[in-house]
Amino acid sequence: AKSSAHPLKLLEGSDFLHPANCSNWCSASVVFVNGVTWPSRMFAELGDLALKLKKGSLLLLVARRLPYDDLQVLRHFDVRGDACLLSFTDKKAFQVWIYQRR
Repeated sequence: AKSSAHPLKLLEGSDFLHPANCSNWCSASVVFVNGVTWPSRMFAELGDLALKLKKGSLLLLVARRLPYDDLQVLRHFDVRGDACLLSFTDKKAFQVWIYQRR
């Protein structure tokens, strides 16, 4: 696959809790969140924004999953799990939750 975007625009960091950044975040194809140290409150807000992702977008969460057991929310995603090694760990694999927006 080839992107028509400028290479410097392929990866973009953003503070998803700042309302002005939501339009960029919500139009993303892939969102990677290393939330190993995040409090539960932030994950709840992340879940609300995840519902605004476009169809087919991927949300990858390290170490924690969205705090939803509500089928009304989860029915909007295909959910899979995997594991990966992170650079700051000593051979400890972290769970990665992969949500694909339906």
